[in-house]
Amino acid sequence: MKNKVTALELAFILFTINIAGKVHALPSILSGFADESLWVIALINYAIDFVLLIIVLSILNKIRGRSFYDVLIEKFGKVTGKVIVFILVAFLIAKSFIPFIEQKNSIELTFYETQPTNFTFLPVFIIVFYFALKGLWSFSKSVAIIFWGLIIGSTIILLLSLSAVDFERLLPFFAKPFYEIANGSIKTLIWFGDPLYLLFFSKHVDKSEKLNGKIITSYAISAVVYLVGLVFFYAVFENIAVRQYFAPLKMSKYSVTLSNIGRFDYIGTLLIVTANVYSLALPIIVASNLVENLFKFKSKYVAPLIVTGACFILTLITSHGFFAHLNFMQTYGVWFLIIVTYGLPIILWTLIRRNKNERI
Repeated sequence: MKNKVTALELAFILFTINIAGKVHALPSILSGFADESLWVIALINYAIDFVLLIIVLSILNKIRGRSFYDVLIEKFGKVTGKVIVFILVAFLIAKSFIPFIEQKNSIELTFYETQPTNFTFLPVFIIVFYFALKGLWSFSKSVAIIFWGLIIGSTIILLLSLSAVDFERLLPFFAKPFYEIANGSIKTLIWFGDPLYLLFFSKHVDKSEKLNGKIITSYAISAVVYLVGLVFFYAVFENIAVRQYFAPLKMSKYSVTLSNIGRFDYIGTLLIVTANVYSLALPIIVASNLVENLFKFKSKYVAPLIVTGACFILTLITSHGFFAHLNFMQTYGVWFLIIVTYGLPIILWTLIRRNKNERI
């Protein structure tokens, strides 16, 4: 199938972005809200996203073979549709804002012994720009390599952390009051909502593909893997978990193996960071595609350059004060992300459901 994305590739993509984008700062932030109940917050958010996934798959099964941009224009009208597309571009840039800063800090503090410059992170944006230039189809064809790298890297980190794990640190279960759990759930939703990205692959999905089984299974397994990682994380650090940012490297540093053979965990961390760069590329690819559809540039380089450049400048000027920017997003930006992530699919699903026999 030329320029088509298979159900297995979509399943791999969802699995990868569902874990890779949440491994650096999120575990410590979750523990700050709920201590040993950090996994409960993640479980609630995954349950919310599971409902989103079902809605997204319902839409995707109707619109497959068509550009999501064209669907929005058709269902909402030319003017309103373009406004929604513009909002989606802003949403995708906002969605990648904290993850980009997170990844920048992670790479610089993990792999550099000397003080890095502001442009140390530039190669990541070059990679992201390349993905944006090639588009979603090329992105999907490289997922198998990234997927297995993430699996290997995560396995290395979890195995190396075993010697420091004490599961009694997770007791008592459900110790935090519900309002604190609910607050933590809302404030951390900026890292969730990944099923929404599946809609943007609609043009590349063949009408004969059976999507639901593989994608739902992939989502469920990725959620379990991440929850297990959170359990290991808190079982290693307990009360100091809230200060352990860049979790992959921190979890394994107490391993006896490392004292004998050196920092073998860097291999696992590097594989996870690579998967994270891959997940960072996805919103930029989608935003570039939407900008191209809006303005019909003559050169294929313009839209990816605009979106990637905007993200690079935003990351550069906000490279310091991570917690101030995070607090802003958790206080104000999260509501914008929630409305778009969960509101748009529900509205679109409602419009489609008005005529069950209509294939748009």
